[in-house]
Formats: sequence, structure tokens, C-alpha cells
Amino acid sequence: MGSRSFSYDLIQENRRDLVITVFPDCRVEVRAPASRPLERVTARVHARRSWIARQLKTFEDCAPMPPHRFAQAESCWYLGRQYRLRIERTGRGVAIRSGRLVVRVSRGAGTAAVRLAVLAWYGQRARAVFLKRMAQLQSAIAMLTKLDVQLRVRRMKRRWGSCTAQGTITINPELLQTPASCIDYVLVHEMLHLIEPHHSPRFYRLLSRAMPDWEQRRSRLASAAHRSWSLS
Repeated sequence: MGSRSFSYDLIQENRRDLVITVFPDCRVEVRAPASRPLERVTARVHARRSWIARQLKTFEDCAPMPPHRFAQAESCWYLGRQYRLRIERTGRGVAIRSGRLVVRVSRGAGTAAVRLAVLAWYGQRARAVFLKRMAQLQSAIAMLTKLDVQLRVRRMKRRWGSCTAQGTITINPELLQTPASCIDYVLVHEMLHLIEPHHSPRFYRLLSRAMPDWEQRRSRLASAAHRSWSLS
């Protein structure tokens, strides 16, 4: 698998680490320090070719998701489980009930009102779920226990999370559609950047200590991402 050929977009910029990203549309992007010689960048990509090939195959094996229409009986994902959308024109509110994501809107409300109600619910649930899981992870993983972490929830086009040197981690609310194990992976990944800010060998050693199965979780996340829909 690692011998397959692929092209990639190279972006050289003012940064210290090299990051390789495979997007659901099978586009490969490499962001590298502008000061790093091209042959070193190429060597790094070559060393990661097996992982890149696996990510490409994962996305190729998944059927693309059509745009979400916020219509009756449409599929929605929450914490890795599929729910059917049930629209009731009897008031206001959103809740999971009997295997359905039930959205209550006023009698004359249209699709736009359903969409706003669902997106608002996801945003509220995202913060509550992420805070709870972050607390559980800090309690269970010794190296995270004493970290002073502030959580921010904000939609990002191409990232699940980010971290600042001041201790704020930003998590994409669309992550709420994926299994809890994937959410935990992203949270641990970002919290560890408070210990090691770069994707260095030390960072991956810390990640392997904190979460030995992180590579499987990352692959699961890539697969789940393909069936999620935008919360924009």
C-alpha cells in the first residue's frame, strides 16, 4: 500500500514543524517550514507514505455524504451513533428520544428554523460533552492532571482542534458527530501540545504513553469524518 503514488500540495511558511494532512476529498497537503530544504521535506513525506496511503484508501472506500437538507427522517450523527431526524411542529426544543433526534418548531416554521434549532443544539451539547470528557481524561492520564486548560468551541474548516501557548484549546463542534473515542483522541492530542508544542518525536512518544491506541483512533476519526455534515 505504501508504494502507491499520490500528489500533494506543498505550502512553505513561517512555522517550526512539518504537518501532513489528508482531507476527505483525497487531497494531500504538506505544510513545512520555509527554511527546511526541499529534499528534507520530500524525505519526510516519503517516510510517511504508508500512513498517507492508508488514509487515502479510507476516504476512497467511503461514499461521499450528500448535503444535509434538515428534512424529515434524514440521518444525523451524535457521538458516533446514527439518528433519524423527526420534526414536530408543536413548539420549540431539540432532544434525543426513542432513537430519534426530535426537533420541535412552531407550526409555520420552515427548513431554516429546523436548521437553526439543530445547529444551536449541537453547539450547546458540544461544549458540555467536551468539558466532561476533558475532565475525565485529565483525571485518568497522569501527565494531563495538572494542566490548566481552557476550552473554546468554534467551527474550523479543516481542523478538529488547535492549541495556544496560553493554554486554550479550540475544538470543532463537528467533532460531536464522531465516537467518544475519537473525541478523546483529539482532546488528548491538543492538551499534549501544552507540554510539547510541536509534532516532534517527543510529542508522539508522549501521545503513545497517554493513549497507546491513538493511531487506530485517528483512523476511526478519518472514517467518521467522511459521513459527518457541516455545522455551518
